[in-house]
Amino acid sequence: MLKKEIIVVGIVIACIAVGGLAYYLLTRDEGMPLYPGGTKSLLTFEELTGESPPAGFDNTLYRVDASVDNIISWYRTEMDKRGWTKTRDEPYKYPVSHILGYTKNDKAAGILAIDWAGQPFLVLMRG
Repeated sequence: MLKKEIIVVGIVIACIAVGGLAYYLLTRDEGMPLYPGGTKSLLTFEELTGESPPAGFDNTLYRVDASVDNIISWYRTEMDKRGWTKTRDEPYKYPVSHILGYTKNDKAAGILAIDWAGQPFLVLMRG
C-alpha cells in the first residue's frame, strides 16, 4: 500500500511541476523590463502626449526618478541583453523626450521617456 501512495504523490508532484512550467511559458513577459523604481501613473497616454496611443499597442505609464537620458541609456542596455532588436532610437517631438522601438519574435515594443513639467515619465508600449 505504501508504494501506491508514493507513486500517487510522485504523479501529483509531476503534474504540479508540468502545470507550473506550462503556465510560465504561456504567460511570461517577452523580457521587457520596468525601469527600477518606476511606479504606475494615473495619467493616460493622451493626457501626457496630447495624442492617441499607437494603434495595436497596449501602453502603461510610469513615473520615474531619473533623467530621460538615464532612462533611455538603461533601456538600450537591458533590451539588448534580453534579445530585442532595436528598430528606432531618436528624439521624440517634445523638448525633453526620446523614443525607442524594438522587435522580438512576433512582438513589438516601444519605450517613450518624456520630461513632463519637470517630472520624468516612462511609457511602455507592447504590440
